[in-house]
Amino acid sequence: MRLRLVIQLSRDLGLSSTVYGLGSGAFFLAYAAGQLPANLLLLRFGGPAWLAAITIVWGLAASAFALVRGPAFALVRGPVSFVLLRLLLGLAESGALPGVWYYVSQFYPADKTTLPYSLIETGITVSQGLD
Repeated sequence: MRLRLVIQLSRDLGLSSTVYGLGSGAFFLAYAAGQLPANLLLLRFGGPAWLAAITIVWGLAASAFALVRGPAFALVRGPVSFVLLRLLLGLAESGALPGVWYYVSQFYPADKTTLPYSLIETGITVSQGLD
């Protein structure tokens, strides 16, 4: 199912599978590279402010994908735009889960965090299954 959607997306945007793969790699590279800086910024600015900033940037980056069109509708054109947006999305998303985990740890004592963490991870798993 998911492969069919990827093939259709690549065709609709006029992107090759190589460009789509490069975009996926850029996302995960930025996600991995952004983990440490995101956690340091989380400690600097605090949970609520940092999670709000991440949410705004993440939403803007995800919304910008609506501007990536095939050649007939181009507002943001081609593979470079796609890869750069994936890179930005990876950077924005890199601090989200660690931020949520940190924020939960502020509300529960260390010996009581198992249930909230489990519920967060279960929610992620279920949402992926509904895809």
